[in-house]
Amino acid sequence: MRRTREVVGSILIVVLAVAGFSACGGDDAKPSATATPIDTQNASQTVACSLVTFDEVSAALGETIVDRAATTPPVRQQIASGLEADLSACQYASPTSGLFVEIDLSEAKGQAAKIKQYTQTACSNKDEIAGLGDFACWFSFDQREIKLAKNGAHIDIKSGTASAAVLQSLAEKVIGRLP
Repeated sequence: MRRTREVVGSILIVVLAVAGFSACGGDDAKPSATATPIDTQNASQTVACSLVTFDEVSAALGETIVDRAATTPPVRQQIASGLEADLSACQYASPTSGLFVEIDLSEAKGQAAKIKQYTQTACSNKDEIAGLGDFACWFSFDQREIKLAKNGAHIDIKSGTASAAVLQSLAEKVIGRLP
């Protein structure tokens, strides 16, 4: 009986390790059943991690960040009725303090009007941010999350610690790097 528990425990550790590696964007990461992998060698899609630099995130958090905590390679998913987008995500986090910045990107080239509507719907009853992309809002009441639309891309930028001004500055950098 004890040997059986040890074997089951060992199997569980291996399964969790493989799942953790996949969730962190390893080369063997598999998309969910409802997602379609993107051919990143032939795709013109933007990847969330290309939208800000380590230096920019470090400046935003006031702490040197040298690695990404998690990445999600692009996958195609339906994000609203009649709207598919290529989704990717990138999280930068301090290994010691817990400070983080996360950027989620949903890109639907040629669908700028639908993406803007999608963002406006998500932002209903939220404070709009004038002059940031095609449309933007403070999604959280404490101004720790921005949702915005620009050129067929929906971007969600959040941090539990960065100030509103810092998040807005990161959002401007992100917009400047979109195609």
